[in-house]
Amino acid sequence: MSRRDLDRGSLDPKIANYLFWLEDRGLTYKSRAQSTHLTPEMATSIPQLVPPETCRLVIVVDELSNPVEKDMVTRIAGALGLDLQSFQIVDQGTAFDLAVSRFRHLLALGPGGAMMLAKAGLHDIALNELRRLPPDGHVLLIPHPRAMLAQPQLKVSAWQALQRFRETLV
Repeated sequence: MSRRDLDRGSLDPKIANYLFWLEDRGLTYKSRAQSTHLTPEMATSIPQLVPPETCRLVIVVDELSNPVEKDMVTRIAGALGLDLQSFQIVDQGTAFDLAVSRFRHLLALGPGGAMMLAKAGLHDIALNELRRLPPDGHVLLIPHPRAMLAQPQLKVSAWQALQRFRETLV
């Protein structure tokens, strides 16, 4: 796509402006068809338990109440470069003990996820702040998918934090 294509009316101007905005910041848009990791259809089949040997990330959330929220978590995991066998979702119904956990990286979603982290011994985690976990792990708290759907402006800071978090997963 070029700026000349926009002049010819081949693309909605709002979409084109957004794509140019991304391009100016060195970012790109990847459509679902181009995605090499998770797909939205997989959102309903996200496993609750993943063997510790293959799990690279635990996603801590109080609840995901509808398919749209599950889809958003799937997209977040895909944006982090993870496949279905690389992450586990821990919710209120799942016993989670950080002290005995072998998982190095934690992603908490919303205040409920923060409360679950606090119960597991991690207190005062700030929103969108990447924190180190001894010996070589990290934890990140971002808004709950429900909040990001209701207030799209929250996605920007969450995305920036997720990009920093992705670098720690390598």
